[in-house]
Amino acid sequence: MKNIFKFLLGIFFLFSMLNCGGGSSDDDVDQKYYFKAKLNGTEIDFLHSAKLQGGGNDNRFEHITLSGYDKKLPNSSNLNDVPPAFGIEIWNMGGNIGSGTYSQAGNPTDNNTPASYSLSGEYHPTPFIQYDAKVTQDFVFTITELSKTDGIKGTFKGKLISSQEPGKVIEVTEGELYLPYDVMVP
Repeated sequence: MKNIFKFLLGIFFLFSMLNCGGGSSDDDVDQKYYFKAKLNGTEIDFLHSAKLQGGGNDNRFEHITLSGYDKKLPNSSNLNDVPPAFGIEIWNMGGNIGSGTYSQAGNPTDNNTPASYSLSGEYHPTPFIQYDAKVTQDFVFTITELSKTDGIKGTFKGKLISSQEPGKVIEVTEGELYLPYDVMVP
């Protein structure tokens, strides 16, 4: 009886290992989701370590943060090793962020969205350099889908200016993303 139990336990363990490795791999996850844009005409994939986070009262989205890197994060704590990153953040405390078009300057096209939201689009070529749309007021993010079960889909574009060197501008075009909710895409 003991040997049969060990045999069945071994078969169960073998099938469990096959199912863990066989169903979907990180590559399958990477192929389903995307986070990319052209920066000054050069396409960059920010899907590495990408994540949608958000929340709010009464199961509403009052705050959304999206971020991703163009390479996998290193195992180093040295900030010089951190790859370039892109991030989008929307705040609408007391409101509900949903499908619609949001711009750095305001005036949402979605009538269900209060005009009190704020939007930030940022690019960090290094951890110490930041480009954003605060000065240009030229950044648009369109959310086509948003839910805690299906994640977020959308497009984005605009001009980001260096906070350290005001003359340096990055033109963001053809930005598009699809990320799961609260799950890190490797």
